[in-house]
Amino acid sequence: MVRIETKNACNEVAIVLQGKRDEWKAAGKNLFQRSGLLHGYAAKLFYRELKRQLM
Repeated sequence: MVRIETKNACNEVAIVLQGKRDEWKAAGKNLFQRSGLLHGYAAKLFYRELKRQLM
């Protein structure tokens, strides 16, 4: 199980994820759609950051 804290975290990744979450909520996505989209988007962000750190 994975839990992404977007309400309580205060770093740059959390701010980006909060914006995406709010964007999808405004677009009418339900809770399960938003959760799946958010997890996928977070994985992409973390993978890009990992690649940047390794280069």
